[in-house]
Amino acid sequence: MISAAELLIIKNYIRSKKKDSFLKIISIFSFLGISIGVATLIIVMSVMNGFRAELFDKLLKFNPHIIVHSVGNDELSIPKLTQFFNEKKIEVKSIRKVIKAQGLLVSERSNSGIGIIGINKEDLLKDEFIKELSGYDKGSVIIGTVLAEKLGIVKNNKINVLSANNVSTPFGKLPQQFTYKVASTFSSGVSELDYNYVFIPYNDALEFIKNNKNLISIDIKIKDVNNVDLYKKELQKKFQNYYFTTWIDNNQTFFDALLVERNVMFIILTLIIIVAAFNIVTGMTIL
Repeated sequence: MISAAELLIIKNYIRSKKKDSFLKIISIFSFLGISIGVATLIIVMSVMNGFRAELFDKLLKFNPHIIVHSVGNDELSIPKLTQFFNEKKIEVKSIRKVIKAQGLLVSERSNSGIGIIGINKEDLLKDEFIKELSGYDKGSVIIGTVLAEKLGIVKNNKINVLSANNVSTPFGKLPQQFTYKVASTFSSGVSELDYNYVFIPYNDALEFIKNNKNLISIDIKIKDVNNVDLYKKELQKKFQNYYFTTWIDNNQTFFDALLVERNVMFIILTLIIIVAAFNIVTGMTIL
């Protein structure tokens, strides 16, 4: 609410005491320029902060906050990692073993390169963006809504996925092909993720990668995501036979794009503020 004193100042600002009507017009335009400049500043900052918060929320729901890889032939151990977090009193939301691989999804309409995430049903249930897991059993797959729409895939359709592992045939070595039944779809809220990833049961993923241990990792989600870099350094110091990355490392492209956008917005807002400042000086001069 505008107070009576503020309203009086506005009226005195617009209604110049000088009788020149041209000066009154200048006063009005100066007032409008200041108002638009301030309003633009507030709106743009609100939109930018809201977009940043919404994007981070979507990314943090889909992506693990800390990813653990084994160096060499060392076995990944969830109990050891859990013990570390308990000793440091770091609250863990979920910790699970997953398989991440690449494949080529082949459908009647088109083909698409995809990222394959092998994960057990009970672990996938912990993800907030997964709404339905009925039918997520051996030989099934859950795909993103954007990918399903592009390729014309619906529930219970069968899809073929080609792996990078070659098999010997009478015609030479060919990519190995796997057939899966679409159990359901998911929507993470980020179209790029919904277009590029699919989920399959963990044991099916083991068969897909032919037990390649280099593609097995541990995904960890924690409550305090702002200190993941600090936790990463402590983990790396404690477990030298493991290699750690964070959600920040894996989404650097998003952060670079946001930085460029914020810099451009800063330049535009600076120009608006300069114009508003000139209007203020002009208005004070003619009053």
